Amino acid sequence: METTRTTTRKPFDLDQVIYLLDGKYPITLRQFFEGVQIFGGIGSGKTSGSGAAFARAFLKAGFGGLVLCAKKDELATWQRYAEETGRSDSLLIFDASGKHRFPFLQYEIEREGEGAGYTENLVRLFMTVHEAISRRSGTGSSDPYWSSAMQQLMRNAIDLCMIARGTLDVAMMHQVVRSAPQSIAERDDSKWWEKSLCAKLISEAHPKKLDKWTEYDLDTTVSYWLDEYPTISDRSRYNRSVFASGIRGAVFH
Repeated sequence: METTRTTTRKPFDLDQVIYLLDGKYPITLRQFFEGVQIFGGIGSGKTSGSGAAFARAFLKAGFGGLVLCAKKDELATWQRYAEETGRSDSLLIFDASGKHRFPFLQYEIEREGEGAGYTENLVRLFMTVHEAISRRSGTGSSDPYWSSAMQQLMRNAIDLCMIARGTLDVAMMHQVVRSAPQSIAERDDSKWWEKSLCAKLISEAHPKKLDKWTEYDLDTTVSYWLDEYPTISDRSRYNRSVFASGIRGAVFH
């Protein structure tokens, strides 16, 4: 028999008993912090038995945490746990409804530590998200050419956004790609310079005082958007835009 017991000890007391296994073996906060492993075969009740009991105990004890829902029914399960333990008001659900979102690219820019905000790290993060979404939806491509083209597209979109405005999100990158010139004639058209976000960011970036390395990055990305991108074949440009549109749709919808 498994029972749960909570105490009135001060918060964060590592010796606080969070759970009684079989009603008599105490498990403390300290032991839970050291790690919990539940062993059993498929269908043995690891999640619905011990896992559920520990989850309810954590919620009753006032724990906060991050639950990653790999299974389709996982969210409903935790919603039920929260209701059973009086914690429904504590739930913050990040899902397709868009009520709560996590700006993962901005987080990578602002986090502390070495490598924060580096373009290559942002590209790698973006590609990891893209590949995970592609595997889930079955829309990915194993062709290394398209992976390389996608990275080139993201690298130049990131550099342009970061140099011009010092910030970044999926919607901005998507709009940069969507508003990039589709031909040399469009690039030379004054209307494109007036309406395109890509053109606007280029104009915003040029007057800035930059160090020599950032100046080099700006020259490179401007050359990409104004000289290279307009001359890419329609098929190649379409596939690059699809990549950007696909991940935007997956992230926001």
